[in-house]
Amino acid sequence: MNQLGMVTYYGPTVMAGISQLHRLEENYKRHIQDLLFHPSDTYEFQPYTQWSEGYPDWADPNNTGEINANKLNTEGWRWLQGEGINSGKLYGGCIEVLEMLKGTRFFCDVEFFNDKILFLENAEGTTTVEHIRRTIRSYGMQGMLERIQALLIGRARDYSDQEKQQLDDAIISVVRDEFQNHTLPVITNVDFGHTDPMFILPMGIRTEINCDEKRIRLVEPSVL
Repeated sequence: MNQLGMVTYYGPTVMAGISQLHRLEENYKRHIQDLLFHPSDTYEFQPYTQWSEGYPDWADPNNTGEINANKLNTEGWRWLQGEGINSGKLYGGCIEVLEMLKGTRFFCDVEFFNDKILFLENAEGTTTVEHIRRTIRSYGMQGMLERIQALLIGRARDYSDQEKQQLDDAIISVVRDEFQNHTLPVITNVDFGHTDPMFILPMGIRTEINCDEKRIRLVEPSVL
């Protein structure tokens, strides 16, 4: 639908992310309301102060709407490279899903990635650092890394601090060292993906990446 020109939304679902609203910080609820029901001309994303991954067993009714223990977001977003201001239209999703679409008539052709800000995230417990390295390398081999305006990576699910650092090293080694792209903004550990709370990212909406001020914001209404 996005390829046909419609604005589509990547974000939480009813069972995972919305039914847990009462356990998550108040500004997450405001984020959902603002993005879906009160769109403005611009919107700036802000890192959340806490995050969690996974839920207690849904088979137990006592766990309805519960989350696993919160963790402090002490690191925030990781700005690996880039300078100045870049803008493009958001597009992306779950790495595993996009990989399954490659080679089918539903995957985007290389020209679609012109003027895009590509965002990627991993599903729970299935994607190793090496898998993500190879995935980003495949985007480079198809000529997509030289077309996009920025690369955003969601907070890695089920990764230790050491594995998150290894992931950052792997991503920058592909983008900067293998494909000699020293200017593409690369930001990791962003608040989207298979952890809570997660941003709603409206695909097809122009977004500005300000590397100097470390800001990410929509520069047109999230509903067109």
